Amino acid sequence: RLDAVEISPDVVAAARLFVRSNRGVLDDPRLALRVADGRNHLLMDERRYDVIISEPSNPWMAGVSALFTRDFFRLARSRLAPGGLLCQWTHIYNMDPRDLRTVVAGFTDVFGDSALFLVNEGDALLVGGEPRLPRVDVEVLARRMEEPEVREDLAGVEVRTAAGLATLYALGGEALVRFAAGAPRHTDDRPRLEFSAPRFLHADTARENRTAIRKAAHGFPAPAALAAFAALGAAPPPATRLERARMLERAGSFGWAMDLYQEAMDDPRPDVAAMEGLVRAALKSGRAAEAEQVLRRLTAGPARAAAHTALGLLFLNLDRPGEALGELAAAAEADPRAVRPLLLGAEVQEGAGNIDAVEGLARQALAVAPGDGEAEGFLATAMLARGRRDEALQRSETVLARSPHAARALEVAAIARAQKGDPAGARRAFETLLQAEPDGWAHFNNFGVFEMESGDPREAARLFHQAVSLNPRNVEGYRGLREAARGLGDGALLARAQAALRRLGVQDPETP
Repeated sequence: RLDAVEISPDVVAAARLFVRSNRGVLDDPRLALRVADGRNHLLMDERRYDVIISEPSNPWMAGVSALFTRDFFRLARSRLAPGGLLCQWTHIYNMDPRDLRTVVAGFTDVFGDSALFLVNEGDALLVGGEPRLPRVDVEVLARRMEEPEVREDLAGVEVRTAAGLATLYALGGEALVRFAAGAPRHTDDRPRLEFSAPRFLHADTARENRTAIRKAAHGFPAPAALAAFAALGAAPPPATRLERARMLERAGSFGWAMDLYQEAMDDPRPDVAAMEGLVRAALKSGRAAEAEQVLRRLTAGPARAAAHTALGLLFLNLDRPGEALGELAAAAEADPRAVRPLLLGAEVQEGAGNIDAVEGLARQALAVAPGDGEAEGFLATAMLARGRRDEALQRSETVLARSPHAARALEVAAIARAQKGDPAGARRAFETLLQAEPDGWAHFNNFGVFEMESGDPREAARLFHQAVSLNPRNVEGYRGLREAARGLGDGALLARAQAALRRLGVQDPETP
C-alpha cells in the first residue's frame, strides 16, 4: 500500500500528463491519494509506515519551512514502523551554509544514526532509521537492482550498478552530527528558516555547501550499517566514476559532471565515452575552452584517436566545421577501424550540404562496421536528399526494425512519410524521435516545419519555441517561429522572432 499526500490539486492533475514517466501510478490500485496537508495527515492518522518520503517545496516559500522543523522530524519518526526509514529532501543551492547546518541539526537531533546523500549539485537526501539505519547488504541490493522494472527506472537517471548508487553517499553518523554541531535549531515555536531562507534566494551556494559536506566527511568512517555500501563508492574505479558523471549530466549538474569527466582524463588510457562526456558537459557549463586544452594535450598520447574524435565533436557543436573535419581526419588516420570519426564527419558534411561526402563517409563506416544503424541512417539521409524517397524510407525502416529509437532513421522516416502524404505516420515518427532525443533542437525544427505545412501554426509555434530554447542561436528555429507567428496573426510573437534574428545578425529581406 502506498499513501501519497499532495497539497495542490493542480499537481495531481498535471501528473496525468506524465503517465510515461510515472507508469500511470494514479491508476495503480495500491495507491491511496489524498489532496491534503502532509503534516496534518501524519498528525491525524496514527498508522505506521515502513518508509516516509518528504519532498516539500523550498523552505523560503511561505509555510513550507514547517516541513523542515525538528518537531516535524519527530512526528515523522513517531509514524515509522520498527525498521522504518524517513527520507527527507533538502536543497543545498540558494541556501545559507548556516541554514543547511540548521536543517541537518534538527534531523540528527531526532535521528542520531542517519546519513546524507548528495544526489546532484543542488539536491541532498537525509535518511534516518527507526530505531537506527538498517544494514545494507550490497549483494541483495545488486540483485534487486536487476529486477526489470527497477533496472529500467534507475537507467532513466543513469544508475546502472550498486557501486554507482553508492557514489551518492556523502556523510553519516558521527561526522554528520559534527557537521551540524552548534547550529541553531529550526522549530515550530522558533521557525528561523521562515525568515532566513528567503535572504539567500539568489545566492549561488551549491558548490560551497557541497565542498563543506565533503570536507566534513574526511577522516570519518561511514555508519556501520552503511560501511560496506559506502565502500563501493569511496574510491570508484574509472567505470563507476564515469557512471557518476553520467548521473550528474542527466540531472543537469554539468559543472560537477565536467569535473568528474576531467578527472577521468588522468586515467592511463581514457576512452572516447569519457572524452565525449567531457565535451557535452563543457558545452553545457560554458567551459569549452578548458575542454579543448585538456583534449589537445591528450592528442599526444596513446588515446590520440579518441582525443581527436572528441575535439571534432567539440568543434562541430561550436560551429567550427573546418576544424572539426581536420580533427576527425586525424582521428581516422590514427585508428582506421574507428567508426565514430566517420559518422561525426558525415554529420559535419550534412550540415554543409555535401551529400556526396555524407554518402561516402557512411559507406566507409559500413565497410568497417556492417549493419551499423547510424551509418545506415546517414545513407538513408543521402538517399532522401537525392529524391530517392522510397529507398530512404525502406532503409530507415530496416534500421528501426532492429532499433526502434534510432534517431537518424526516425528522422528520415518522419520526413519521407510526410512527403508520401502519410501525416499520421510522420507525426508518430517525429514524436518517437523527440522521446529518443529530447534535446535535439534540429528535430524540433523539422517537426515544426511539418506542422506548418500541415496547417497547424499553433503547434508549429510551440515546437519552434522549444527548438530555440534548446539552442538560442538556432536561426532556422527563429525563422520558423516568425512564420508561425504570421500564421497565428500574433504580432508580439512576430516581433520577438524578428528581434532574435536581428540579434543573431541575420540579413534577409524579411528581417527589417
